[in-house]
Amino acid sequence: MYYDETLMDGDRLRDGDHLWDGNHCVKRWCISSLAAAAIYLAAGLGRVYAADVPQDPPSPQQAPSAQQAPSLQEVVVTGTRIRAPNITSESPITAVSSAEIQYEGATNIENVVNELPQLHTAQSNTTSNNSTGVDNVNLRGLGPTRSLVLIDGRRLGPGDPQSPDGEAADINFIPAALVSGVDVLTGGASAAYGSDAIAGVVNFHLIRNFQGVQITQTFNDAQHTNGGPSDAMLASAPLVNKPPIPGGNQFGGLVSDTTLVLGTNLDQDRGNVTLYVDYRSTDPILNVSRNYLSCETNLNKAGNGLVCGGSSDSAFGNFHTNNGKDYALNPDGSATFVKYNNSFNFNTPSTNYLQRADQRKSLGALGDYRLSEWADVYAEAMLMDDSTSAQVAPGGLSQGQGPTGFLQVPCNNQFLSAAEEPLICQDASGNRLPVYQANGQPNVATIEMPGLRLPATYPRIDQLRHTDYRAVVGVRGRIGASDWTYDASGTYWDSLLSEHYMNDISTAKLENSLFGCATPGSTGCVPVNIFKYGAITPAMFNYLSTPGLKTGSSVESTVDANVSGDFGAWGGKSPWAHNPLAATLGVSFRRDQLNFLPDNELQSNDLIGQGQVWPVVSGSENVTEEYGEIRIPVIEGMPLVKALNLDVADRHSSYSIGGSRGGFSTNTFKVGADYAPTSDIRFRGSFNRAARAPNIYELFFPQSLNTDAGYQDPCSGATPAATLAACAKTGVTSAQYGTIPGCRSSDCGGLFGGNPALRPETADTWTVGFILTPRFAPDFDLSVDYWAVRVGNYITHLAGAQVVNGCLLQGQDSLCSLIHRGPNGIIFGSAGWVTETDQNIGFLRNRGVDLNLHYRQDLDDLGLHHLGSLAFNMTGTYLLEQTI
Repeated sequence: MYYDETLMDGDRLRDGDHLWDGNHCVKRWCISSLAAAAIYLAAGLGRVYAADVPQDPPSPQQAPSAQQAPSLQEVVVTGTRIRAPNITSESPITAVSSAEIQYEGATNIENVVNELPQLHTAQSNTTSNNSTGVDNVNLRGLGPTRSLVLIDGRRLGPGDPQSPDGEAADINFIPAALVSGVDVLTGGASAAYGSDAIAGVVNFHLIRNFQGVQITQTFNDAQHTNGGPSDAMLASAPLVNKPPIPGGNQFGGLVSDTTLVLGTNLDQDRGNVTLYVDYRSTDPILNVSRNYLSCETNLNKAGNGLVCGGSSDSAFGNFHTNNGKDYALNPDGSATFVKYNNSFNFNTPSTNYLQRADQRKSLGALGDYRLSEWADVYAEAMLMDDSTSAQVAPGGLSQGQGPTGFLQVPCNNQFLSAAEEPLICQDASGNRLPVYQANGQPNVATIEMPGLRLPATYPRIDQLRHTDYRAVVGVRGRIGASDWTYDASGTYWDSLLSEHYMNDISTAKLENSLFGCATPGSTGCVPVNIFKYGAITPAMFNYLSTPGLKTGSSVESTVDANVSGDFGAWGGKSPWAHNPLAATLGVSFRRDQLNFLPDNELQSNDLIGQGQVWPVVSGSENVTEEYGEIRIPVIEGMPLVKALNLDVADRHSSYSIGGSRGGFSTNTFKVGADYAPTSDIRFRGSFNRAARAPNIYELFFPQSLNTDAGYQDPCSGATPAATLAACAKTGVTSAQYGTIPGCRSSDCGGLFGGNPALRPETADTWTVGFILTPRFAPDFDLSVDYWAVRVGNYITHLAGAQVVNGCLLQGQDSLCSLIHRGPNGIIFGSAGWVTETDQNIGFLRNRGVDLNLHYRQDLDDLGLHHLGSLAFNMTGTYLLEQTI
């Protein structure tokens, strides 16, 4: 066998290099008999998959003639569906090889991709507060729902049914042991792959021809040495309950991962079956074990340093009385109040998880069988079951929370001392109420939720479980005797959610306990003492503590068919080029269904720590698409024009929304070009019109009226902050101006939810750059690309404060229609509100510069024989602008 050097995964193939010279493998660029692995093409321009390179090169006596020399017939580059030997990418692609994944010792693919600078922070295993239990990717900081995740070019389904971002894929599903490489393409790819690819795609390539048995066991642990300025800040924290100072040397967060991979070829290499099983266990890490996370940091009064701060929801409470004063429970344990100050704040981070506890089980099978040259049948079946726990600070009677944000307290409450009763029992004007009415019934005072936090021994725990299924069946092959190929497949995806939220407080039970458990049918009720520091007993907590349950599923079914080839047989090529025009055409149908069912506690906003109503969500969306792409080699092999290529793609999508909500359509397209005057440099650029259709959550989340404590009405009061002219834009009459009642701090109105009238987002993406591959340095390449993305018809919701202040104080007239006033001009109660539902409003704009540098030095060239080589890689992004 004439193997001068085996091409390994991660080696780089340069423009113009050949794999075969008709007799043997050319030096340094041969694929071994076990190959079909990914390699780089044209200095990082793309990734190559060799489908038809012979498994065993013939001997010299059997060497094929030039006419019979095997050629590279299938090249797959992320961002295009065209397969052609000379394919390149006009948009930046960052590739991570399987060797890099192995060298890093990564057992979680999230840790690999999140190191890339093109990705911003999203949900991950370090997210505890408001965690969904999944790992998302967030390209360019445009949001997980604008980043599309693929497995070998096929869409990965939505990962979680409980939030708009949950419609993004969960990359926990992808088995790290089977990943042969990862491509990150930025610059918009909706024309190639459809909706959600505004920011680009992350394409995971899986090993599909494994032979043998591989068992991998890895252990990872985290170590940190505490000390230094952070310890000093903790020691000087201006809090009554200071945060603990962790010990000097901390180990923890053990991650154990066991993987078994089995594979074998079938029927004289006509097919292959690869099986995998993976079990991963992660121990939690508490913030309190790291001194730099043990307290919530704020600027000091002088503004020149940091101090430990915290939340005003504390073990001492923050009782805001109707006379406008704030009180805290006396730290000495007596049933008295003292004036509230910031030293009573609670240090929230100490009980939060820095790394969540997690147990994950994955298994699957991937296989294919070549019936003939015209029919290669393939299938996948994959399963993941993931259970994780997110822990955050204990909850309690959080300010502004609950159905109304207020609490009813009878003035004869058994725990209300004589010193406290006059401060609690006041009317709306701050005047003292008698303990009893004339009829002998107790007066009832209305106070804001007093911000009393439960003891630290009762942290809130969110137990999330996701069970995901994926199945793919397809057939591909050559069309007749032509160079055209087809690929038809169907994909089914189902993601099941079960979530238990523990140690939250029921408003209804709290009210019942304050009234002495007098409500009929209140079996097991325990009167609760909220008027004395440290008086919450385990029995009181056990009565108040009420779990919340969410269940749901996201189902996605896809059918896709496409053909790809070139027009060489019909003379379809430019007169100045050697390679013919290449194209792909396809159709696709996708159906998404979402069902989300919270329990009654969550639907009624009874649990104080939730802070919102969780309604039932159900809906579906169908999309039918037709797409096409053509690549035109315009000029090749001429002076000062080694290659000039043009690429044009278009996709039409028709959406049908479930029920009687109608539909819409989108058109996306791409125009790209690359120009290489010599082998040393190539210039590239592209323009993409991308689109993202609103997901089911954004469309179908039921609208509901709720309270919003985040704003006040600038048109209220005797001397309004806004002018009459500004207020008139929201319906205020001259007679009402100066007489409109203001809403209390917690009861301004907000209309929350989805919006079935949403239209698709549209985005324009520009990229322009160059790739340097100098012949005098054959193992060096550099790419630099400028990129800019602008997302219009941005789907978002504005907070009430943004709406009222923008309209009434900042002259943003487009926001005034979102203010709905009730009788006498009020914007609270059941008749007045600010619309905070999802809207097509505003835009996103990001732009920057990407840099990729690669250099390889063979140690043989330095006289160090048989010691391999050194490889240096650098990937960077310089963000020039990020505007919302």
